[in-house]
Order: sequence, then C-alpha cells, then structure tokens
Amino acid sequence: MQTEHKKFPGHIDGLKFSLKVWAASLLVFSLLGLAAWWMFSPIRPAVAENLWGTIPVETGVEGGLLGVWMRWDGIHYLRIAQNGYSEDVLTAFFPLYPLLSRWAGMLLGGSDLAGLLAVSRMSLLMALFFLYQLTYQYFDENTAKKAVIFTVLFPTSVYLFGPYPLSLALMFSLAAVWFALQKKWLLVTVAGLLAGLTYGATVPLAVGLGVIAIQQAWKGTRRLVWFNLVAAGGAPFGTALFLAWRISRGFSDYSAIQLQYWSRIAQPPWMIVQEFERFIIAYTGDADGWVNLTLFLLASVLTIRAFKRIPLALWVYQVAMLILFCSNTTLSIPFGSIGRYLLLMFPLYIETALLVEKRWARLITLTVFLFAALFLAMVYFMWGWLA
Repeated sequence: MQTEHKKFPGHIDGLKFSLKVWAASLLVFSLLGLAAWWMFSPIRPAVAENLWGTIPVETGVEGGLLGVWMRWDGIHYLRIAQNGYSEDVLTAFFPLYPLLSRWAGMLLGGSDLAGLLAVSRMSLLMALFFLYQLTYQYFDENTAKKAVIFTVLFPTSVYLFGPYPLSLALMFSLAAVWFALQKKWLLVTVAGLLAGLTYGATVPLAVGLGVIAIQQAWKGTRRLVWFNLVAAGGAPFGTALFLAWRISRGFSDYSAIQLQYWSRIAQPPWMIVQEFERFIIAYTGDADGWVNLTLFLLASVLTIRAFKRIPLALWVYQVAMLILFCSNTTLSIPFGSIGRYLLLMFPLYIETALLVEKRWARLITLTVFLFAALFLAMVYFMWGWLA
C-alpha cells in the first residue's frame, strides 16, 4: 500500500475514463431493460399492493426506457417526489434524493420518474470520478481504473442506475473522503451532511473521516483537530436532522415503521451469528437470501484480507459499515437487503482491484461479476426481489 499522497491526477483523464465506463455500462443495462420490456411487457409484481396505488409506465419509449426501472422502493421515492411525505410509510425514506429528483424532473419536461433516474445516473458518474481520483492518490492509475470497472459490475449494481438514492449517497461519501484528504474540511462537512440527508447508512462515514482528521493532526495540524473531528460528523448530523424533523411533524416512530412495513429490527451486531443459523434452518430455498449471504461473506472476507493493504481510514470505515449491517436484520429473511447496502462500501471496489493483479484472476472475476450483474438486473426488471 502506498501511503504518500500523489499530486492530483488530471481531471480530464479521470473523468474521461469514468465517463467511458459509465456510458458503456448504462447502455448495456438500458438495452437489457428495453429487451425485458419488449419481450415480457406488461411486467407486473406478483402482489398488486407492491405498486402502492401508482400506475405503472408500460407503453411506448417511456415504458421501455423509464417504466421498466420503477421497482420496489423506487416507487416510494417517486411518490415522495410527486406528493411529498403524504403517508407515514414514506417517512422511512430520506428527503434529499426525491427532492433533487423533483427539481430534475421539472427540467426534463415534468417527469419525476425521469428526474429520479437522471439524478441517480449523473451521481454515479461523479462517484466513479471521485473513486478514480481517490484510488489513484493512494495506489496507481491501473488500480483506479479497475476499481471503477468493478463498481459498475458489482453484482447488485443495477440499483446504482435505478431510482434509488445509493449513487447520490455514494457520490457524497466519496467526495467527503476526497475533500478530507485535501484538508478542505468545510467541504467535508457539507458533503457529509448531504450524505446523511440522502441515506441513513452513510453514518459510518464519520468514523473514516475521523481517522483522517486524527492522522492529519498527528502530522502537524493539531490545532485544528477538534474542528476537523466535528466536521467529520456531517453524515450523522444530517441523519439526525431528518429524524428530528420527523419527530417535530408527529410522524410514527421510525423503528415502528421499519418493523411494520419491512419487518426490520435493530439487534446487537454479534447477533449476526444467529442469522446464519436461521438461514440454514429455514431459508436455504430463497434465491435472494443466497445472493445477500454470498455478498455479505465476500465483503467480510475482503475486509479481513484488506487489513494493512488499504489506508487505515478506509479500512476502519469498512469495518464500521459491517458493524452497522450486522446491527439490524429483517425478520422475513436473514441478511435482507445487505447486497444493496454493500454498494455504499466503496473500499470493496478498491480491494477487488488489488486482489486481481494477475490476468487470469482478473478475467475470471470480471466474467463472474458481469454475468451476476446482468442476471440480477434482469431479475430486477422482472419484479424479482434482490436486496
């Protein structure tokens, strides 16, 4: 692992490569969605209630390019973009993504659905750019390129292109880390705050940023350590702001809504051990359970292997993320949604890039990731539950 920071690589080089990978992957996923729509439309959920009263977009070009992406939680973000927090269930979702999407939709002819997809996809492009710069600074250009590729080929990466806030949260998280390395702590605060207003699972970002603040203080800027540590807490502060707003408006308890609609509860992180037992006893026949279990094990193994191989701040952040994921569960199925949450754990992409140094390992990993990403994307388009 390289510990000395390099000069900031050319904006144009990193952006060009990120743009190429982003455009190619977006084209492939869009064509796959279009093919699913052309062959199987109308595609409806097995349970009509999963539409939540919305009318699916199924006809014409809009149906093939936009409507086929509107699945699961994406419907809730669309409802918020259209009507705000009109129901208790909608207050389980953070506000920044649907708000930005509504504004984007106004610029796109009044289509909130187009706005959701536009915000996700442009955020993903910027996230890839920040990941490239961050990885280049710590390692080298080759590792940076591979990390970008493995991001868009992660098995559940369809969520990064769909109407979900993950790309936006990933962009703000990477931006916060990058600004911290550049010692621009006011921008760190802003990026962290926006991340916290986008997605609750960004809270562990404060841990990684705190490590960077302490490392910088140790190297000679100790007079700023307390200010920087406070600045590192932007993400949990943003999340706390949203939760405080919910309370002030008299909405139902957040944990109660999670339990009522998604059977999700908090638990001590060591209880994850029982999840394995529960899965083996009763859930081995659930395909989505196997997807989430496999990705959780992959993340755990890579985290252990990455100790001393990646910068301390990134490793600590990754461990904090794993602890968070182990600290809640879905009663309906073990490891529920972990495959989706892992998309925010961006050190995974760097670790995968470092792991496949040999050409044969790189080809095998790329093949497996590509097949998994395309297969799971088709499952998603067909209203299959992934994570």
